[in-house]
Amino acid sequence: MPISRKSLKVIKSFIFLSTFFFSALSAQDLRRNAVHIELGGSGLLYSFNYERSLPKNFLVKLGFAALYGEHLLSPLAVGKYFGDGTHHLEFSLGVTNTFFDVNKGKEDIEYLLLGNLFIGYRMQRIHGRSVFRIGFSPLYTIYSEYEDNKNIFTPSAAISYGYRF
Repeated sequence: MPISRKSLKVIKSFIFLSTFFFSALSAQDLRRNAVHIELGGSGLLYSFNYERSLPKNFLVKLGFAALYGEHLLSPLAVGKYFGDGTHHLEFSLGVTNTFFDVNKGKEDIEYLLLGNLFIGYRMQRIHGRSVFRIGFSPLYTIYSEYEDNKNIFTPSAAISYGYRF
């Protein structure tokens, strides 16, 4: 059964449009996820983080850190980075949930809620896989069960390196 000229035109048009569509997709940055290790910053000494990029350069970050086997920290932040191309200014704001064993295993866990901030430089190439961040990342005690730990401002720096996928 021969193919009609009309069917052939439809097939050619479909191939042309799908080629155009997929080339436009590959030109976009589809690497919306990242994992990175951060030294300093919202995890105090270090943290392992997962980051999800949202439209318009917004991002959400969730992390985890364990210090000395007694402290568990979970940073959570939302942010935005500004600029096109490789070099960006990043701003994020969030909280770090902190649990630590006061009496070394005797069911007395202290909870701290720390506010965290990040203002710094972010390098990520448009089609690259690596992410590098460095900046000012202070912490502020929002909630503590003990009066001694309230209203403490801790200036800190942060540096991180990660992989986008």
